[in-house]
Amino acid sequence: MIIPGSLCLILSTLAISQLADPWHREYTNEEATTIPVIALWQFHAGAELEDSSGHSHTLQLAGAQTCPNGKFGGGLQSFPGWPIKDERHAAVTPSHPDLSPTGAFTIDLWLQPSSELPLTGNCHLLCKKYVSHNDYQLLLTISENGMRRLQLVLG
Repeated sequence: MIIPGSLCLILSTLAISQLADPWHREYTNEEATTIPVIALWQFHAGAELEDSSGHSHTLQLAGAQTCPNGKFGGGLQSFPGWPIKDERHAAVTPSHPDLSPTGAFTIDLWLQPSSELPLTGNCHLLCKKYVSHNDYQLLLTISENGMRRLQLVLG
């Protein structure tokens, strides 16, 4: 589940020869489609759920929605699930071995939390270990002082 706000998500293998990715601007052309890029969801108008990398990891919405106000154009907006409403709020792509790299990989994510971000509970930004506990997830958690903390969990 993705927290309220918008996001652009890039999943890529670590490119040793490339010293700096263009994380501060939108990936375009070869940056979006070269070998290291596994999946790239940019939420472009008219192709909001398409994988811009060309690898066909198309998203399906489950309670979430696309929005026009992302970092580089469109984004994804989600809403609190449990305990407010026990429904899934996510963008989902079918499982594929490419999405669980065996070696080093990078996740780029632009996140804009909503002012309506719940004060309790974890926000799942990316979850690949929901039932099996053998993969990875990226969470926005609450620390002891009430501040948010980014947490990566490996299975």
